Amino acid sequence: MKQEFLLPDLGEGLAEAEVVQWLVAVGDTVTLNQTLAEVETAKAVVELPSPYEGTVSVLHAQAGETVEVGAPLIAFEVAGEEPSVPDAPTTGDAESALEEKAEPNLVGYGAAPSSRGRPARRARRVGVAVSDASAEEAVRAAAPHDAVATAVVDAPLERPRSTPPVRKYAKDQGVDLVLLSAEMATVDDPAPLITRRDVDAYLARISERSTAARDTTPVERTPQAPLPSGERMTRIPIRGVRKHTAEAMVRSAFTAPHVTTFHTVDVTDTMALIASLRADRTLSEHRIGPLAVVAKAVCLTLPQYPGLNAFWDESAGEIVQNHFVDLGIAAATDRGLIVPVIREAQSLSLPAMADALRVLA
Repeated sequence: MKQEFLLPDLGEGLAEAEVVQWLVAVGDTVTLNQTLAEVETAKAVVELPSPYEGTVSVLHAQAGETVEVGAPLIAFEVAGEEPSVPDAPTTGDAESALEEKAEPNLVGYGAAPSSRGRPARRARRVGVAVSDASAEEAVRAAAPHDAVATAVVDAPLERPRSTPPVRKYAKDQGVDLVLLSAEMATVDDPAPLITRRDVDAYLARISERSTAARDTTPVERTPQAPLPSGERMTRIPIRGVRKHTAEAMVRSAFTAPHVTTFHTVDVTDTMALIASLRADRTLSEHRIGPLAVVAKAVCLTLPQYPGLNAFWDESAGEIVQNHFVDLGIAAATDRGLIVPVIREAQSLSLPAMADALRVLA
């Protein structure tokens, strides 16, 4: 007797699945609940167990093909004869006839159809009122990585210390007093009083840096190691879960609010390294600072995590991984926030990276 196995509903709202691989072939003898194939839906890769015991006669889809829910997936030859059309059962025999004709039901695919009785309803759970204070504590306990010290949260944000005339003068000159205050701050005086003389000195330093940047010779780049394939990009076709994930992330960029997280990092060793580099007379002209070290660290880390140096090509349905680093540096200017780019940053040494940053500044 021939039995067709239709692709079951593998989850709410899933209309299709892709056959990843078959674990059986035509002519194989299978047992009940033996795994037949792996299929991939928009949510997960699922193993399909056999609802019959018999011999595989037909595979209706090949690996890589997409099958709609309810469409034939595989056919079996099982023991027994084709069922004859029975006479209409009496009312009293309807339930017993239904039980005799019930096909094997797979775990997780829902209960087999039955007309006996009504489905039991779950008892309602009475909600417990939670105060605002306890709710806040529950959120902090559930997400400790997002929780911050209460003293920091409650601390008011103070603007830099200065007089109104100085603030107006700095605004007219395009000077951000927050940056100037951070530059002037010391351990003994974390919030210094900013005067007009401090603003003029800051403008003079900026002018000197701009003049030096214009006189800087072009940055020398170290030779870039050739890629094994000779290509600058790797294209990775995606389907199934990753395809739906990519589409959802693209939609979320326009429909969902985004969150920025800040982390406190111990950079004691990094600052010691920078101090030693600045003390080296052969490197004194390169002005290596924390930003150059961080930029170089990004270039060294991205090859280890190529997924971070990639973009989604929606038209081709592919993830494109770059084998080069065009490093963007966000800069606050009078024209607003701009992101100038250091091309082929992965080929720069640390001193060359510092020079490139100085040219951009």
